[in-house]
Amino acid sequence: MCVQSQILSSSAVGDDLPMTMQVAMIAADGIVLASDLKWVTTGNDPRGPFRLPEYKSKIKIDKEIAICCAGNDMTHATRVADEILLHWRDGDGDEVQRIQRIVVPLFKKRDFQCLIALAPPIKKLIYVRDSKFATGIGTRTEWSRSIAPTHPIQIAGDQANDAKFWLRYYDASLPVQELKRLAAHLVVEAVNFNNAMIGGLEVVVSDSSGFIRLSDDKCRQLETEAKKRTSDMGELVLRPPSHK
Repeated sequence: MCVQSQILSSSAVGDDLPMTMQVAMIAADGIVLASDLKWVTTGNDPRGPFRLPEYKSKIKIDKEIAICCAGNDMTHATRVADEILLHWRDGDGDEVQRIQRIVVPLFKKRDFQCLIALAPPIKKLIYVRDSKFATGIGTRTEWSRSIAPTHPIQIAGDQANDAKFWLRYYDASLPVQELKRLAAHLVVEAVNFNNAMIGGLEVVVSDSSGFIRLSDDKCRQLETEAKKRTSDMGELVLRPPSHK
């Protein structure tokens, strides 16, 4: 994983923003997961509210299963992920039924998401979510919970982030080698729309042996390439080549 060692604090301004941007993509020959690394703790001191960010992994892997953790309650998300990794092969039924038996007792009105990927030959994505939403009746809110297989591509975290525009380029016929660049680009671009709560990059892919985490150097390379593509596209739009 790509971990930035420096820990900084910044002022919390305005409404709370969703933390995390993650994407899972089923490729022709495997699965790609990409996530940012920024964990943000909010608090108050005599000077007022603040945010304290640190950078660490949000993806847990164990051979044939990988889980992205997201939501405002990252502590609970990681706890749920640990329980899934520990018990997901227990009991009968298919993968969704087994995960349901593990997760349902852990729904405790804690805002979290777990995006679960099962490596080939299963090659499946399962999205777990427990979140609060406004009903539109005054200030009333309710909790929405789900555990279900999802499409071949799924994002978690900041669902309203405009970087999801890049999902339009997803093609299930593409291999892991190509889709990992698209996944990395989406996460890196998400920082431009929510840099207070999103930052850094880690990438996990599946091969014949299961899930593997790309090295720090490879993640930094993908991040650098994504930033350069964004810069090049901006130059092309703002300063198009002159026609002779």
